[in-house]
Amino acid sequence: MSAYIWTGSAWRKVLRKTMWTGSTWKDIKSSHRWTGSAWETIYSTGPQVSAYTTFSKTTGSAVTITLPPANVGDLWVIAMATTSGQMGSTPSGWTKQMGNGAWYGDAYLEVWTRTKVAGDPPTISTSASGWDGNTPAEGVAMTVSNQAGVNASSSILLDSSTTATPHPTPAITTTVAKALLIRMVSTGQLSSAHTWPAGVTPVTTVINGTVSALSVAVQTGGAAGSQAAVNATPSNGSKYSSGTIAIAPR
Repeated sequence: MSAYIWTGSAWRKVLRKTMWTGSTWKDIKSSHRWTGSAWETIYSTGPQVSAYTTFSKTTGSAVTITLPPANVGDLWVIAMATTSGQMGSTPSGWTKQMGNGAWYGDAYLEVWTRTKVAGDPPTISTSASGWDGNTPAEGVAMTVSNQAGVNASSSILLDSSTTATPHPTPAITTTVAKALLIRMVSTGQLSSAHTWPAGVTPVTTVINGTVSALSVAVQTGGAAGSQAAVNATPSNGSKYSSGTIAIAPR
C-alpha cells in the first residue's frame, strides 16, 4: 500500500515512509489518520519473522542455540524438537509457551519465547538427551518484529504412529485480528520438507539426517477468534508433535 502527500496541486506518491528521530531517519512501519480524538491505524506491515537460525545434533546431550539478529523489543521464538529424547529445562529468562518433551519414545516439541533486551548474549544453552546420553535434536530460532507479544498458544498434538499423515497443526483462538500464526511440526525421519497449503508460507525445514525433522511455517490470521487447524503434508508417513503460536500485531 503506497502513501501519498498533497503538494498543493496534486497527490504525490511517497515511496518510503520515514521520520527524523533527532539523530537519524527511521522507517515507519505503520500509517495513521487522525479521527478527531485519536490516531487510527490505516495500514501496518504486521508481525513478521525477520530473521531465523537453525541447529541440529545427533549425538551428545548439549545444545547451543545461536540467536538470530534482533532489535531491542523484538520477540525471539525458539521451536525445539527431539526424537526419542528428553528436553532440558527452559533456559533462564525464557518463557515456555508449550511443550511435551519430558519423556522418551516419540517426536516432541517445545516452544520458548523471550523479548530482546540490551546486553542479551548471542547464544543460549540447553540439552536434549536419551537413555544413552544421545538423542537427535533440531530447532529453529526466530526473530519476530513489529509485534506486541504472544497472544495465544495451542496445546501439543501428538501421534505416535510411524505412518501418520497428514500432520495437522492445532487450531488456536486469538483475541486480536491479523495475528502472526507460527505453525511447527516435529517429526521422525522425512525425506524432504513438508508441503503447506495456499496462504501458509514455509519458513524452513531442518532435516536431521535419517532420524528426525522440524518444519516451521507462518500465516496471517483472520478476525479475532478461532483460527482453523492447518495440515502439513509430509514426504512420508511419520510420528509427529505439532503446535501453533499466535503473535499479536503492534
